[in-house]
Amino acid sequence: MLDRSSSFGRAVRLIRRGVLSWQVCFRMAWADFWRRDIKVPPFPAIMSNQQLQCLIEQLDVRTVFLFRAGLIINRSILDMGVELLNTHCARIPAYGGLGSIARALADGAHNQCATLHRVTERIDAGEVIDTEPYCLRSDWSYGRNEDVAYDAGIDVLLRNLTRVLRRAA
Repeated sequence: MLDRSSSFGRAVRLIRRGVLSWQVCFRMAWADFWRRDIKVPPFPAIMSNQQLQCLIEQLDVRTVFLFRAGLIINRSILDMGVELLNTHCARIPAYGGLGSIARALADGAHNQCATLHRVTERIDAGEVIDTEPYCLRSDWSYGRNEDVAYDAGIDVLLRNLTRVLRRAA
């Protein structure tokens, strides 16, 4: 399923609340624009926790993997007893949440790792299950650094998807 919970309106609200700056939001959008040539299979879209809960129930899901998810998982999903795992493409807890790559670059924290962690009520704060190290470079564009981070995130995600599929077989 694809998370379609994010929108322009949500980005504006995050900027107004000070969660993201206009500059970071622009860099993220620009990097995404140039990444658009990547073909994503036509999956159904998830817009809300209610839709996610219905799918978990309908499909008898035991494990949910999140990657670049904008949907904040609520208590009703957490209480369902499914394993909820999130891939975050920067070291947590230091670089959790939105704009993590921009913050790491600004801090000079070039040695990073993508993490797979358990989802809790707090964003990017659950137990870390696995990591994939990578390095950011200040002489690269923001988009190139983000691509390196996402490649590491994909590696940790695929490794653990394979583990879960083997366990289920």
